[in-house]
Amino acid sequence: MASDAAGNESSAVTSSVTLDTVSPVTPTIQLTGGGTTTTDTTPSFSGAAEAGSLVELRSGSTVIAATTASVSGSYSITGPLLAIGNYSFTVNSTDTAGNQSMSKDISVAVQVSGSPSDDIAAAMEVEFGTSYTVGGEKAGPEEVSCEGRGSGGSVWFTWIANRSGSVQLNTFGSSYDTVLSVYLRSGGSPTTANPGELQACNDDY
Repeated sequence: MASDAAGNESSAVTSSVTLDTVSPVTPTIQLTGGGTTTTDTTPSFSGAAEAGSLVELRSGSTVIAATTASVSGSYSITGPLLAIGNYSFTVNSTDTAGNQSMSKDISVAVQVSGSPSDDIAAAMEVEFGTSYTVGGEKAGPEEVSCEGRGSGGSVWFTWIANRSGSVQLNTFGSSYDTVLSVYLRSGGSPTTANPGELQACNDDY
């Protein structure tokens, strides 16, 4: 009850407040379509979260995309343009009261689409003065890395020297970071685990 200086009175208004301190259900995350590898450089993710909650796609502590979970609790979110490589993502769900819940990490490998030269046994013979547009599907289970430099995939070429001298090979114009290595065949058929004797390795060309 409240009254003014003239004696007028009014009834008090009663209101209730609900205090929400409960974290939302733990969200889930997966590559849309399943699996852990994709050739899509702007991959989409989907999963479940609390209905109406803000869902943030994160790489480490950095938020890279966000959306709102539907009334049924589902969501779909598309990441930014990614380079070829390996990534780890999570989603964070925030309800209307500000409570948060984080998903488990998901590891994703972004790979370029395959080509005949993806397999060392089908390596293409180089013709000098010719440019090649190819992609490496994936790294084989026993594939060597060039002086410890890993990759999300590889392509293979062969070349037979027809005279003594120097030769220059490069990956100029590539749309992703590359590591270029040269091996000398040392007898037998080369494999990804044993391509030959390493002659040169450079990640700047």
